[in-house]
Amino acid sequence: MINVIFKDFSFEILPKRLEIFEKYTKIIQWGRANPTRFIEDFFKIQLTDMQKYVLLSSWAPANVVWLMGRNSGKSFLASPFMMARALLLPNTNTYIMAPSGGQAQETF
Repeated sequence: MINVIFKDFSFEILPKRLEIFEKYTKIIQWGRANPTRFIEDFFKIQLTDMQKYVLLSSWAPANVVWLMGRNSGKSFLASPFMMARALLLPNTNTYIMAPSGGQAQETF
């Protein structure tokens, strides 16, 4: 698990802003621990059990390849997965591979 560490700054952070940062870090930590709940609550997407299983098994590894059949919802599942990783994990690189450029751009 990745923890957020506050660095000592040469300037003072106002208490109100520090309170906002603390709330934000709590949401990030919760989202990292519960990615499927984060996607359902923040993106308002209802996931099936199979989609939750795929997301949870894909969350921790650095490299992921989904080998799924036709009409199994790969493109639909890839969008919230990529958005959640980009929001919750800093410096995340995401590569979209598809047979055609149009299909990759549609996912993007």
